Amino acid sequence: MNFASLFYTIGPDRVARRVGSLDEYADWRIASGPDACRVASDMIGKMYVSTIFLGFDHRHVGKGPPLLFETMTFDKDGKPMEQWRCSTWEEAEAQHAEAKAALQHSHLRVVK
Repeated sequence: MNFASLFYTIGPDRVARRVGSLDEYADWRIASGPDACRVASDMIGKMYVSTIFLGFDHRHVGKGPPLLFETMTFDKDGKPMEQWRCSTWEEAEAQHAEAKAALQHSHLRVVK
């Protein structure tokens, strides 16, 4: 697998598409603006949950669909608490909702 084949863009239909080059990905990022990659973000008290489209396959080991979305939670000081990755926009929305609910019920721990 070559390096360029790891990059993806996402369209208005929220479906990720592999691109042929880093330049194609970079052009899309510039043209689409920062909000194109944001799935959701919420403050829960002083804690924060954020879900984004990464644009790069983060499946570094093993087989399976590309891991293109990431949900992270942060404590009141901005330190990462938990992190999850998934493959589709729909999975990312569900993951965000689960992380938000966990923060609301304080079921997360700080990552060391």
